[in-house]
Amino acid sequence: MVRTGFNTRLEHTTAYLMAGIAVLAAYPQKPPWLIAVLLGVYAGVLELGQMYVPGRHAALLDWLASSGGVVCACVTVFFYRSRTRSLN
Repeated sequence: MVRTGFNTRLEHTTAYLMAGIAVLAAYPQKPPWLIAVLLGVYAGVLELGQMYVPGRHAALLDWLASSGGVVCACVTVFFYRSRTRSLN
């Protein structure tokens, strides 16, 4: 497994921040709250799936870090969209 050397929860947050921004940009017509819920559920499913992988374990704090990244993505995109709308 490749690691950056940073705290693993920071890696989770960053990964879901980038994924959230990418998905929100790809589907601008979808409600951001729906995308946030779906990505949060996806993160939870991936965490729970780790219980079945030898040497891995599910962690609530990892899921919270991932979900926090999704929330940060939604906030970032919300402010970006509101700023670009006000400039037009």
